[in-house]
Parts: sequence; structure tokens; C-alpha cells
Amino acid sequence: HLTSILKSSLTSKSVFIVSVPVKKSGEIQGVFYGVIDSEYFSAMFIGPVKIAQTGYAFLVGPEGMTIAHPDKAHINKTNIKSFDWGREIMNRDEGFILYTWNKVRKISYFRKDPVSGWRVGAGASMKEIFAPVQNLQVVNFAITLIFILIAIFSFSVLYGKIIAKPMDYLIEGIA
Repeated sequence: HLTSILKSSLTSKSVFIVSVPVKKSGEIQGVFYGVIDSEYFSAMFIGPVKIAQTGYAFLVGPEGMTIAHPDKAHINKTNIKSFDWGREIMNRDEGFILYTWNKVRKISYFRKDPVSGWRVGAGASMKEIFAPVQNLQVVNFAITLIFILIAIFSFSVLYGKIIAKPMDYLIEGIA
């Protein structure tokens, strides 16, 4: 079982509790549980995830509250349900979403964990994600242009050798 984000009475930090029953012959004998600091969890498991240059991962609870985020200011303070894109994430179990955050167009993929109801996501700016595609377009354009120039040059050379020169000889022979 997982709790939502709670405030620790000992440290005043944001925490969540993970608990698992201990069973013997089908009967519960006890419970193992752990209290996990959400900032530490975020630093260990969410913070290291890097997508492109500015992309990141995030984790939100079933109510939409941010559980883990590289920016500590969002942990247990930002509820994504207060944004249109956040409500869309919370209404779906999995998928891609396009949205604007701080005037930057972004794309994120998210998935709901069926046990906890938490949604983990990762995303980056559209510009960064599609930069390799745009670079490929430039390379393709350059290759196409070079191919066309080579074709024009080859045609000019062939035209001169196969058509123009014999025509000159023909014209000289007639005149």
C-alpha cells in the first residue's frame, strides 16, 4: 500500500509511506513499512533522468499532487490538476501529451501505475526532441541539392560529348 504525500511530524518534510503485509498461511502476522522522504526519492530516482538538454521526469499521486520532480519547489506543492494538460494526464492511464509550460511547447509521455495510481512521466521541449529530425531535413536537402548539381553537370558533359560534338561535325560536313 502507498499513501499520498504526508508531512512528517518529526522532520516536517514531505514523505510517503510504503507498507506490505507479512502473511503466514494466509493470515496477516504483521506489516513491514517504510517512511520515504519524497525529496530524497526524487533526487535518487527522478532527478537523474535526463531527456535532451532540459527534459526531465516527474511523478504525481492519484490526486494530481507532485510527488517527485527535479525542482524541489514543485514537490507536494504543485497539483497538476490545476492545469488543462494536468487534468488530461489525470484522466488517462497512458499516452503522449503536447502542452505549453512557461511559454515553451513540450511533449511528455506518462503512464499510470495500476497499483498505486501514481503517474510517472518524462518529457522535454518539442524543439529539443525534434532537433535531430530538423537536422536530418537539412542534411537530406543538402544531399539532394548535391545530387541535382552532379546530375546537371553530368548531363552537360554527356550532352557535349554525345550530342553537341557529333552535331558540330555534322554541321561542318554539310557546310
